[in-house]
Amino acid sequence: MIYNALESREEAVQLLAVGIIPDFKHAIQYTAMKNDMIPRIQALCLKTGSDNVRISCLVCMGKLLEVMDKWLVHEALLPMLGQIKSRAPGVLMAVLGIFHALLQGRDKYGLDAGIIAGKVIPFLAPMMITPELNPTQVCWHRAAPSMIVFAVHGLPQPPSTPVHTLIASSGCSLDDLCSCCGRCSLRLNKTRWPC
Repeated sequence: MIYNALESREEAVQLLAVGIIPDFKHAIQYTAMKNDMIPRIQALCLKTGSDNVRISCLVCMGKLLEVMDKWLVHEALLPMLGQIKSRAPGVLMAVLGIFHALLQGRDKYGLDAGIIAGKVIPFLAPMMITPELNPTQVCWHRAAPSMIVFAVHGLPQPPSTPVHTLIASSGCSLDDLCSCCGRCSLRLNKTRWPC
């Protein structure tokens, strides 16, 4: 019955369906969640013309995060978030809320450096320049830069070994590095390293 409601053409029925799904999230088997429920919510979120339905779908997905594992997040949620084209303030706030929850549980959801650098930050960065926000949304909007900092903070740190030591241990000279492509316009003083 819920599946039919998600596929209904009536906005009110769709809103009711995505509103009640989180109430029984623990009763849904994983395979049913992965193969039936999430794909229908995704399809509704991406195909609807109503921002109210899209926001409700995103809020529903955010509430379902508690029962999702990293595979469901990587295979279903992150690709869906990347496909959302709407830049309506409410949609952006719902997406920002999902990313906030994902970053809080980055270990549970398997958000490693590659995922954060390739999927999270490129989505969060444009959110910092959304002009059409009301005063309540501005508070969340200001959270986007701090979420990017939080995301980057958890990434592995570069080696603390100075660059010139790494280059010397590789057997290459600075001239080799600067001339390898023939396009390097940066010429460093051979005796003084910038680091």
